[in-house]
Amino acid sequence: MKQKAVIEEIEGYVNSHLSFAKDLKKLSKEQLHKKPENDGWNILQCIEHLNRYGDFYLAEIESKINNAKPLFEDKDFKAGFWGKLFTKMMLPKKGMIKMKTFADKNPNAEELNIEVIDKFIEQQQKWLVLINKCSKVDLNKNSCRLTLPLLNMNMGSTLQFVIYHNERHVVQAKKLL
Repeated sequence: MKQKAVIEEIEGYVNSHLSFAKDLKKLSKEQLHKKPENDGWNILQCIEHLNRYGDFYLAEIESKINNAKPLFEDKDFKAGFWGKLFTKMMLPKKGMIKMKTFADKNPNAEELNIEVIDKFIEQQQKWLVLINKCSKVDLNKNSCRLTLPLLNMNMGSTLQFVIYHNERHVVQAKKLL
């Protein structure tokens, strides 16, 4: 897959997430707070979880873009070992593994309001700006830190990992509608 195709795919997911978030603003407070039968997260908790990761990854990727090696041609994208492993795990699919979240990323015990959705919309708009900037840098040669201690991935894999993680929880939120 070419780097341009990676950027276009990620941009498609972000536009979809932005549209979904705007639709969430039309829902009632009861719909946004409705818990699933398995006592999982409600819609606002799913979105807040993504906001917490977004805070980290938006700052990380933006700082890396500022010092990134430029892209002079549309090269083949190479995910690397960790990139392939983690991005594959994140995409929602039938029979996917439920993962435990870090305590600081778990909004389970909090009372949340519509501002969570406003922040998510803001973050999706920031993602679109960063993705545009990423189209001008080498996704293979620039690495980013992960929230997983001691691990780095190239910028392309990091973008896929984060946006696929968003997709995973957007799908989870959609099931609650």
